[in-house]
Amino acid sequence: MNIHPIDWLIPAVIVALMIGICAVAHVLNKSVADFLAANRMGRRYLLAVGQGMAGMGAISIAANFEKYYQARPSAL
Repeated sequence: MNIHPIDWLIPAVIVALMIGICAVAHVLNKSVADFLAANRMGRRYLLAVGQGMAGMGAISIAANFEKYYQARPSAL
């Protein structure tokens, strides 16, 4: 398998973008409250939705599919 320079460009751009986002986030976060609760400016709904989205990842979805596949859920 030959990897051409254009193939290396895709992960390089993604890593550069992530480093840029982290640099901006590092400047904006001044305390733990900034990181956890948007400096306590986030309303209850925003924080609850953020917590829900943090738990909704690709591995969580795959785990739930596997759980229901193994357990064979009953018919409703």
